[in-house]
Amino acid sequence: MPASSPTLPAQPSPRTKTAPSRQSNVPPALTAGFVALSGLGLLSPNPLLTAASILVLFLLFKLLWRPGEPPILLLVGGFQWVQATARVFFANLAGVPIEELAPMISLEKAAWLSLIGIIALALGMKAGLLKFKSLRRCDPYEETQRFSIDKAFTLYLIGAGSAAFVGGFAWLIPGLTQALLAAIAVKWVLFFLLGFLVLQRKERYILLVVAGGIEFVSGLGFFADFRDVFLLSLVMVFAVKTRLKPRTVLLGLVLIISLGFVAAIWTVIKQDYRDFATGGDRTRQVTVVSRSEQLTKMVQLVGAVTWQDLEYAIEPLFERLAYIDFFAHTIDYVPAVREHEGGRLWMGSILHFLQPRIIFPNKPVLPSDSELTMAYTGLVLASTDQGTSFSIGYMGESYIDFGPYFMFSAIFLLGLIWGLIYYYFLKKAKNRVVGYAFASAMLLNAHTLEIATIKLFGLMAMNFLVLAMALKFGEPFIMSWIEDRRKARQASRTPVGA
Repeated sequence: MPASSPTLPAQPSPRTKTAPSRQSNVPPALTAGFVALSGLGLLSPNPLLTAASILVLFLLFKLLWRPGEPPILLLVGGFQWVQATARVFFANLAGVPIEELAPMISLEKAAWLSLIGIIALALGMKAGLLKFKSLRRCDPYEETQRFSIDKAFTLYLIGAGSAAFVGGFAWLIPGLTQALLAAIAVKWVLFFLLGFLVLQRKERYILLVVAGGIEFVSGLGFFADFRDVFLLSLVMVFAVKTRLKPRTVLLGLVLIISLGFVAAIWTVIKQDYRDFATGGDRTRQVTVVSRSEQLTKMVQLVGAVTWQDLEYAIEPLFERLAYIDFFAHTIDYVPAVREHEGGRLWMGSILHFLQPRIIFPNKPVLPSDSELTMAYTGLVLASTDQGTSFSIGYMGESYIDFGPYFMFSAIFLLGLIWGLIYYYFLKKAKNRVVGYAFASAMLLNAHTLEIATIKLFGLMAMNFLVLAMALKFGEPFIMSWIEDRRKARQASRTPVGA
């Protein structure tokens, strides 16, 4: 008998990548960089606060970076970290202690409490992922090899068009407004799928650019809603990375700096742009000109921006990013003037959501956030009559309810909910990448400190209900639509073990 040839180990396809490890993968070089930066922070005008801020960012990476997955939870914690520390780093740039930026309020204490709150939020999100090890490991290439980029783009166009149509009449049906607005988030699911396929396969970039341009233009308006497409694109870029290498970190820094540059330009032009878009009546916060006119005006304003304008925009940009000033005022007012509420704000937020307007048509319309902010800070602010709303933010409201110690239990619980939501979509999705898309679209709206608790609960709960239903009934349609029939037939004809 002829000698049998030795059995060789199966060789993976050149396009196939090994499923990423479940463990956080922060390389030693990055760890050393964070340690070095925190050491340099000790030489700043705010030594302990600066060093702690950098170490908290490092802790966010350790807790929330999951190789080969979309870092949407890291975005949630990281953006809030920016808002909590912007005042600290601006004070360092100005060469003064943070107290000198606003000597009449407890700005430093607000910064410390916000940093601890972000740690509590991150620990909660990490706790929500403890059961994640029970899920099967995922090879993103295997999950998407039968998907067609062109079909994904077509499906995205349908989703974007449907979102524009729904958004046009959502406010005309008060009982269904929240649900209809939540349904718009489905377009982000389709945008994520398109972006993931393009970035993973490194082809058809023009389709992603076109989709990004559509979302940028549709985000034009009174508010800077166009930032969402930049944030989700950042998440998509890192979703296809399986290791947190220095090159990956450098790419992230470039993207973040680019986003900061866009934010600086917006800071320069937003007043003139809003005057034009609203016809001079900014109290209504509604645009009265067409999309094409808005885009033309924005291009005109951007073209007139100079480097000197951008230099002048640095301080107002830091002030806009920072969101601890109202918290600082609250710390000085509660409990010195007004007692802690013992959970009344949180409970009211939950009860408000549990009374949907379609069943309770007489449910009162929420007042401007400024009303609550004035009640717990003693400040006098523009409110409903001026079409303006200033919120303390969910972290400050947690302080009002539970004080400077037990507030972190509430924030931990909130983080736990975010982590469980992420786990839910990945567990329920038959295709893991589709689960990534739904989880990212769901949590995209959870990334800011300034949102009031009552709006946070309502927004996120309704988004969850709508997207959970969309996953259950829409995933089979999505997968059948974007499947490349030719590749599917080839795969079905390939003998097992071939």
